[in-house]
Amino acid sequence: MAANGIGSVIGAVVIVLLPFRRQGLFLFVSLASFGLLLPIFAMSTWLPLSTAIMGLLGASQAIYLASNTTLVQLAAPDELRGRVMSVFMMTFGLMSLGALPQGLLADWLGAPAVISMSGFLAFVVVIVFAIRAPAIRRL
Repeated sequence: MAANGIGSVIGAVVIVLLPFRRQGLFLFVSLASFGLLLPIFAMSTWLPLSTAIMGLLGASQAIYLASNTTLVQLAAPDELRGRVMSVFMMTFGLMSLGALPQGLLADWLGAPAVISMSGFLAFVVVIVFAIRAPAIRRL
């Protein structure tokens, strides 16, 4: 978890140093890399590799969160920004709903298989959205 935290701090610094343009591209690239890194982490049995991957996961997560929050706030009209952000923040509380089916699947299939499938599914969803929503890529 320390590696994840260090990677998150590095990712937050990196997103601040990058140009403000192309936030949509940063969003898709960070999510796609997150989806690709999860299966690698799930299959890794070597601690140094797992630690490095956790750092990269933290960095990609920080870049995604910063880009996503920025894009949501820019897309929301001024008079609705507070309401939009409250719904946006509610999604973080709903993440635990996905943990229940993943926990059940992990009990049946094993945690590495479920983490790998989750990462692969995330990667596929990101690619589909990147193709079907070119307007987000251009933001």
